[in-house]
Amino acid sequence: LFENLIGKCSIYTDEKRESSWNFYAECFNFYNDMVNLRINIQNLDETNRKYFTSINKDYCKLTSESINILKDEVLNSNIVNYSKIFKKLFLVDFAQIEG
Repeated sequence: LFENLIGKCSIYTDEKRESSWNFYAECFNFYNDMVNLRINIQNLDETNRKYFTSINKDYCKLTSESINILKDEVLNSNIVNYSKIFKKLFLVDFAQIEG
């Protein structure tokens, strides 16, 4: 797959280069980042628990449904501000998020 993404450099024409932007790589990075987030649930409202799955008594992770909701919000936003998006969708303060 990576060989299909390699192109020729516009500056050093004898050299190969990787693609400058790739939708699939961006999607992978987004999902990887979201899967690895940990949210401190000590002050989390019970109504928001449906968006999270517990990993221990203090932390939880986003469910796959929550990640897809987040992805749709990001793709439909002109300016991406994760702090505001997490507050809007999940009522989570960005200080509660680690990872």
